[in-house]
Amino acid sequence: MQHRLATRDQWLEERRSLLEDEKTLMKLRDALNQKRRALPWVSEIVLQKSWIHDDLVTPRPANERLGSANDWKEHTS
Repeated sequence: MQHRLATRDQWLEERRSLLEDEKTLMKLRDALNQKRRALPWVSEIVLQKSWIHDDLVTPRPANERLGSANDWKEHTS
């Protein structure tokens, strides 16, 4: 790419125009990120889809292997 030569005033004019484009892009990116953050979360996806191989023969879903919260309380007390 061969760069053009310009006076300081020409450069400043083009730079200000580019700055406006950059500001527009930033606002669009911020709006897109806000939409992404507003997406709903899927509940219990880990317990529905994660499989843990506690032995090499029978894989079981994580919720079967780990048990309920009450089981954990009994084991820890």
